[in-house]
Amino acid sequence: MVFAYFLYREFKKLVAQISLHKRHQKMLLKSGDIQKIRESLGEYVHEVIPNASQYLCADYGEILIKDGGKIKVYYYGVNVNNCKVKKVPTLRGIKGKILRTGEPIRISSRSEDPDSVALPEGHPPLGPLLGVPIFSGDGEAIAHILLARRPGKKPFTEEDQE
Repeated sequence: MVFAYFLYREFKKLVAQISLHKRHQKMLLKSGDIQKIRESLGEYVHEVIPNASQYLCADYGEILIKDGGKIKVYYYGVNVNNCKVKKVPTLRGIKGKILRTGEPIRISSRSEDPDSVALPEGHPPLGPLLGVPIFSGDGEAIAHILLARRPGKKPFTEEDQE
């Protein structure tokens, strides 16, 4: 009973956060101000990635934001001290595909995607992946959320993607 109450309370907090973020994003999308949208993503990123990862039972998560000519990436679940993800990220591979095509990706294994590239040294192995683009008011894919589970875990569903 206590566990169910705790889960309900955490779920209610997550729904309230998502609702607030949606209202804020709708306001920004109406204004069409891409810079404000990027700043807004930066403000919420430290809450969004852990919450989305935990809610969808992902072991790892990242949000990538194109900010002018720069790329900012925020990680969840990857120990950056053991992995060379600290290097300047590129838009090669699956990350770039999400932003280039503006299409979500939901695969059981990285090997399923022909655009997949080798992981950096020290990166933990990845199993099922879910990547979803985030769009500005003018339809440009300016960011993405990428979630991953360890190999052998169940794939993400269409419901997870929604």
